[in-house]
Amino acid sequence: RTHRGAAAVRGGDGRGVLSAGLMITTGNDNHSKRRLFRVVLTGFVTLFSRGTATLLNLLLIPFTSHYLGKERFGLWLLLSSFIAWVSIADLGLTNSLVNAIARADGKNDTDQARESVASAFWIVTPIALFAVPTILTVIPLVPLHHLLGLKSSKAIDEVGPSVIIFLLYCAIRIPTSIVSCIYHAYQEGYLQHLWNLIGGLASAAGLLLAIYFGAGLPLMAGSFISGMLLVDFASALYLFLFHRRYLFPAPGFFNRITALDLIKSGFQFWIAQISSVLLLQTGLVIVSIMYSASEVAAYGTMLRLFALVGAVQTAFVSPLWAAYGEALSRKDVRWIKNVFYKSLLFTLSWMIPSCGIVFYFLNTLFSWMLTEDIIAVPALGLPVMFGEIIGAVSRCISTFLNGLGIIKLQSIIGPVVCVGNLILTWFLGRKFGPQGIAWSTAISMLFLWPVVMGYQAKYAMDTMSSH
Repeated sequence: RTHRGAAAVRGGDGRGVLSAGLMITTGNDNHSKRRLFRVVLTGFVTLFSRGTATLLNLLLIPFTSHYLGKERFGLWLLLSSFIAWVSIADLGLTNSLVNAIARADGKNDTDQARESVASAFWIVTPIALFAVPTILTVIPLVPLHHLLGLKSSKAIDEVGPSVIIFLLYCAIRIPTSIVSCIYHAYQEGYLQHLWNLIGGLASAAGLLLAIYFGAGLPLMAGSFISGMLLVDFASALYLFLFHRRYLFPAPGFFNRITALDLIKSGFQFWIAQISSVLLLQTGLVIVSIMYSASEVAAYGTMLRLFALVGAVQTAFVSPLWAAYGEALSRKDVRWIKNVFYKSLLFTLSWMIPSCGIVFYFLNTLFSWMLTEDIIAVPALGLPVMFGEIIGAVSRCISTFLNGLGIIKLQSIIGPVVCVGNLILTWFLGRKFGPQGIAWSTAISMLFLWPVVMGYQAKYAMDTMSSH
């Protein structure tokens, strides 16, 4: 089998990509219209799916907070955040797969797409198989109750099994995450988000049943994630047996050269992913370590409330990743530039007033959802709101750069910013409490994305304009 082209974008700083691939500044109108239609369709379906799931999660907060109490509810929010860590367990291969398939789609090369899918699947599956026994062996040896500052005997007894269940879910989901990558790469994210909606409803039903029957935290965790896992497998069966049967990852389609290209590109994505997760998802862990799991309750609830606003923006921005990659293959520069600027305008127009409304009603929302001992502190809400707005702008920039394959600078600067964030977190956290930790995250995000990577995006735009 001959190799039909690199599965990873060359020229990590963006110069090689743009100068080699963007010499023609006009694209096919039919492809542009189809691309935009799929982005908008995916956006509305995602808005409905993710909005429903987020609202459902908010509606579940009163049940879980009153059922678990302050400390165990904080622990629940902390454990739920572990799901985001699945994105760093695949060595960045799923993200590089999105770019590989999008470019193959732009060239109508189904053979390359099939090789990319099979190669990625047979790389990440051994990772999942190795992770399962590692989790079962290592986690029981970690003094989690000391690390997380747990005090009640019930929370101490439940934390170990609960952590294992969530981490096992993350490990099992590594191979199935390829399915969502395929949907998004073909700009069919609307299908994936319909499956996500079904999974969200199933997980919510499982959680409510666990609460109804008086289950402990481990059984709640198992009931919550089992619905998502079943739907993940159903989605995979639909994709590979019916929707795109030619992409079934049979071992015979594994291609060594394609695999190496995916790994090479994926490694840079992986470093960037680790940096992003450490920057965005460790706040709750740090609050628990520096103070206690009880303090996580207010922080985690505020994150979820403002995430509801961010979910609307994400619904329309995330589908642009694959669209940028496909447009790059067709050299449709005008479309890329116009859509990028419009995504920034839409983001600011939506996020600033919407986050302001949520901030104004924080006390009302807290009194409705939570127990009386969990209070909305404006000094904490302000940096969380600021961080969500910065995060939305960051999504525009990262989606643009990732879609064009410009990731080298992210992989270099990201770890440096993470180290700086940890230092700043320790200083501001000790001086100002949880709100200091929130300010540290917001400041670090501002420096990494709107400042540093924003400059990189501007350079990419200028490069496109010069050709």
